[in-house]
Amino acid sequence: MISIIAAVSKNGVIGCNGHIPWNIPEDMKYFRRITDGSAVIMGRKTYESIMRPLPGRLNIVVSKTCNFSGDLLMTAETLEKAIETARKYSAEHNCFKDIFLCGGNAIYQEGLKYADRIYLTEIGCEYDGDVYFPAFDKNLFRLVSSEKCISADITFNIYEKQITPCA
Repeated sequence: MISIIAAVSKNGVIGCNGHIPWNIPEDMKYFRRITDGSAVIMGRKTYESIMRPLPGRLNIVVSKTCNFSGDLLMTAETLEKAIETARKYSAEHNCFKDIFLCGGNAIYQEGLKYADRIYLTEIGCEYDGDVYFPAFDKNLFRLVSSEKCISADITFNIYEKQITPCA
């Protein structure tokens, strides 16, 4: 299964000057819990903002200009190749059955056509930023779960791709 996972402010911001413009521990714990033991695919700028592989996950960085490698760290030139790499690695090692696309905007934009599910954390305030989450067709995805966080002004939403019956 391919999923997008993102946190987005009330005004659509996901990043500012190469960083996430908020520090919400509940959101980070949720991200860690949902993606642990999976493959994560991210763009070069997203990877450079964290500058280390996320532990307990296969990390694949999409980049045409840089080559990142190491323990559970690989590079692919395109999102399509990154997904193929994650699937092949998973099959060969019998692990990482889920694939998460975790930023940035270009990965999310292109990834919408591959995504079966979207984990979208909505932040209840607005932030200044220069990177936005792409609009997606809510006729293609339906909200299947929404959980308000008690300790922070955030809501954890899960959307699943609608399967349209053949005519």
